[in-house]
Amino acid sequence: MKKIAIMLLVIIQFISASAALAQTPAITQGLNYLFSVQNPDGSWGNEISQRDVLPATVAVIETLQRFSYPYTAQYQYADTWLRSQGLETSDHLSERVQALSMAGTDSNLLLSYIDELSYA
Repeated sequence: MKKIAIMLLVIIQFISASAALAQTPAITQGLNYLFSVQNPDGSWGNEISQRDVLPATVAVIETLQRFSYPYTAQYQYADTWLRSQGLETSDHLSERVQALSMAGTDSNLLLSYIDELSYA
C-alpha cells in the first residue's frame, strides 16, 4: 500500500504541475480511489501489518493538501488519526511533523514535544 500511495502521490504531483490546478478526470479518479480505500479509523494502508499505515496516511494527507481537499471528511478523519498517534516512536517522525504542520498544527510545538522525548 505504501508503494501505491507514493506512486499515486508522484503521479498526482506530476499531473498537477502540468495541469496548472485544473482537475482532470485522472485526478478525480485518483482522489476517488483514495477515498474508497481509506481505513475505518481514518488512516490508509494495511491495517493488519500496521507497518505502512503511517507513511501511507501521511502521503495521502499531503496529496489532499496539495489539491486543496483539507475540508473533506476523509481528510479530517486522517488528520484526527494522525494526531492520535503517539510521538514516542521515531519511525517516520519527520513526515508526521510535516503533515501535521501542513494541517495547521504549530510546527514549533510539535518539535518541542520531540525535544521533550529526547531528554526523557
